[in-house]
Order: sequence, then C-alpha cells, then structure tokens
Amino acid sequence: MSSRLKENFLRHAILVVDHSKDALISLVELDLSNNGISFEQFINNNQHEIYHLHNSSWCCQCPNGYNPPRTSRILYGQQMDLLFDITSKKSGHKSGRSVDYCCSTARPGLRTDILDFTMARCLLVNFCFDVFWYNCLNQQGKTLEDFLNNHKHDIYHLWQYNTPCCECPSSGYIFPNSRPILDQTNWIQMFNPVKLPCSNHKKRPIPGSMHSICSVAAMSGISVTHLNTYLSKVVLQNFCSLWQTVDTLVKIRNVDYGHASAGEMTDQEYNKSVNTIELSIMEIGRVCNKESHFKGVIHDAKHGTLQYTLFEKYKDSMIETLARQDEFSKNVTEIVVPRLERLEGKIAFKAKKIPTVIAEKIPKIIGESVEQFQETLGQKPTNQPFICQTYFEIQSHVKERTYVETNAVRKCRENADKCDVFVIYGSEGTGKTRTGLEILRQFGSTDQSYDLIKISILEEVKQVITDKRKIVILLDDVFRTNYNCSCESVKSKNILDLLHSGARSYL
Repeated sequence: MSSRLKENFLRHAILVVDHSKDALISLVELDLSNNGISFEQFINNNQHEIYHLHNSSWCCQCPNGYNPPRTSRILYGQQMDLLFDITSKKSGHKSGRSVDYCCSTARPGLRTDILDFTMARCLLVNFCFDVFWYNCLNQQGKTLEDFLNNHKHDIYHLWQYNTPCCECPSSGYIFPNSRPILDQTNWIQMFNPVKLPCSNHKKRPIPGSMHSICSVAAMSGISVTHLNTYLSKVVLQNFCSLWQTVDTLVKIRNVDYGHASAGEMTDQEYNKSVNTIELSIMEIGRVCNKESHFKGVIHDAKHGTLQYTLFEKYKDSMIETLARQDEFSKNVTEIVVPRLERLEGKIAFKAKKIPTVIAEKIPKIIGESVEQFQETLGQKPTNQPFICQTYFEIQSHVKERTYVETNAVRKCRENADKCDVFVIYGSEGTGKTRTGLEILRQFGSTDQSYDLIKISILEEVKQVITDKRKIVILLDDVFRTNYNCSCESVKSKNILDLLHSGARSYL
C-alpha cells in the first residue's frame, strides 16, 4: 500500500512541478510572441517593478516622492540571480549603494526555460495582462465594451459590496466580497449613464445616477488602455477564466502538493487533484495552441514508467515549497504587527484631536479631492450624469408622442426673457413632470448653450450649478412629503441664495 501512495505522490508531483510549470511558461511565451519581444527585453522592460518584488526599499529608479510597495518578499535571491546580471547596471545607477540587483540588467540571451513555477506565475500575474486580455477578448471575438457589459452586475457589486440592486435575482445573490474592491472613481472609468433607469428607480431620489446599475453601460469604445494597472488586475482576477485557471494550479501546488504528508497521496486525493490539474493544463493548452503537446505529457505522467530515483527530488521540492510558505508568513508578521502597534499608538494619541481636525480640515480636503477628481475626468463629474439622464428622459418624452402642449408651456416660452423662475403646480398625475420636460426641450432647441438638468433632490443644486455654463434646472417634486427638506434646512444650506445668484432659469 505504501508503494502505491508514493507512486500517486510522484505522478502528481511530476504534473505539478514540471507540466503545470510548463503550462505557465507557455503563457509567458505567448505574451512575448504577441508583443514581439524577447524574454531578455521583457525582463529589462519590467526591471524596476521586478526588483521591488524582491526588495521593498527605495532604489535608484524610484522617482521623488515614490514609496515602493511594502509587501513581503515574492522573489528570492536565487531566483533574481537567474534573471539579472548583478555586474551590469543601467545608466544612472548610484555606485555607492550596496551591491544588490538595483538597476541590474537581464542576463544576455535569457530564456524562459530558467523559470520555475513561482517565477512563471509571478511574471504572469504582474506583467502579462495582455495575454489574459487576449484570451478574454481577441480569442472570444469580443470588445472590452462587450466584456464589461456581460459582467456589469458582478463588477457593480465589487463596488457596492453589500447592497442589493434592481438586477439581483429574486432568489438571492451571493456578494463576491465582504469589502469594497472598487470605488466610484473606478466605476466611472468603465461605465456611464446612457439609458433610462428601470421602473423601480424612476421615482427614487437619484434616478439614473451612477448608483443605478440599470441606467449605465460600459463606455462606448472603451479599450484596455483606458484601464489602469489596478483596475485591469481586479477585473481579470474576478472575471477572466484563464486567470482563474492559473490560480487553480497555484492552489493545487500550495495545498495538495505542498502538504502531501511524508510524500504520499491516497487514491482519492490523487484522482481528485489530477483531474483538476488535467482540465487546467488543457485549458492553457487550448489558449496557447499546444493541446496535442500537453495531452501527450499528461498521459505519460499518469500512465508512463516511473523513475523512483526522482522521488527524493520531488520530495525536496515539497519541503522547499513549505519553507517558502513559512518564510512568507513570517515576513507578513514582521511587517504587519509592528505597523499595527504603531498605528494603535497614533490612533490613541490623535483621537482627542479628531473633533477639531474634522472641523478645520475636512471641508478643505473635500474641496481639494473634488478638484483633483474633476481634473482627472476633464469635466465636472457631478454635472455629466444629470445631463445625460435628463437628455434620455427628454428623448423618451418625445418618443412617446402623447404629450399635448399646454398653456403653461406657451406662457413659459413667452415670458422666458422676463422671468428666471417658473412654478408649475397641480395635483398628482396632472402631467407636471412632462410639462417640465417639454419646457426643457424647447429651451434646448432654442439655445444650445444651455445645460438642461432635471433633479429630484434640492441639495443637488449645489452639485450642478457652476459659473462656467448657462443652465436650466427642472426641480421635480423636491418638496415632496417623504423627503426631509424643511425650510430651515434649505435656509441653513444657502440653497435658495445659490439659485438666485446668477442668470439662470428654474422650473
């Protein structure tokens, strides 16, 4: 029986250590081929980032104000020696620094066959995003716009991680994370409001806003170049089947192989793990057009003649895997625990000052953050969703072809040059909103320099009024009884003063 357990372990180890590694290397080589570069060029192109996977200290190439990511060591000296020539440095290297891999160039003639499993996986998930996008988009005949729209609901809940939405199934939805992975800035980089919200949202406080998933779609013409590194990695990690296949092989290496006690595996453990490995490697083989090759090596590993002299080699590899996991845990503890202790002390010291800090600093911080966000987008971020949503509501109003122009519309048109404020009143269901939309439409067709905006919360006035644009605002039912908008709160927030501060029109 013991011989059988060792045979299972050895066959399994060959699949993990050799063939899973070869599958990951094939993906790296596909990325190199698609980009038309050699492995040596690839390492030189990413030298700075690779260095900081080994050393988190500041280096010669770090720009002023840049702080390298404080993570535990991912690549070790033995692996860095395989990649870099420590005697060859890039121009600009400060010779006074300690002798390490800082500014080192790739070894001449470097080839991918020097990679082990850890190195291949590390390079893939940090620097080979193109090969994953190639699998998700090019090989599937899709655009990024298609891909994002297909996964819109799940992407939305990487931001709104614990709030059900109108597209969640009635049977229930399992949220992908217990914390937010994306923020509103990330969401706006991918999606914008382009259609009317569903019926459940039309009467809600913020119809068609970026929080209403039913009113947004992926930005037209969006491409991979529009996504930053973090956003690309999050989307690929969660929605790219090839990325998840790589993660599956990593998990098997760390769990099934790394913890195979005493170099043995039962038939049940072996069959379950090998089946998963085979499916994963063949999936990579299809992406890399190497199905026949991997089918053959998998068959040999499962049924071929074994060399038991290799048993100790693979057992040593298991021990090395365990040692690296222990060192990883130790590094995490050494980094995190002292920081948490320092943070605890700082929190205790500064807690007494929080009320004063909030009173003095928060308004300034918010103002600066808004300005930076506006510069990033190149436009007023709060105006655009309202303008887009209002446009689509006006288009829907026109397409229905059921509206008959009322006396209120004619009077408003006749007195537009004399009055800045018009009040439309009437009982519920008499068409006040449709009348307001028609007035907005006629304003826009008469003078296209006006921004046309419909809002349902009075406080949103502060978000949409600017000094740079002329604007017509439809305040739709902003004083309804189920909304907390007292006269005192309106006065205290200077909303009416803001409404009367410029040459604009309000309905």
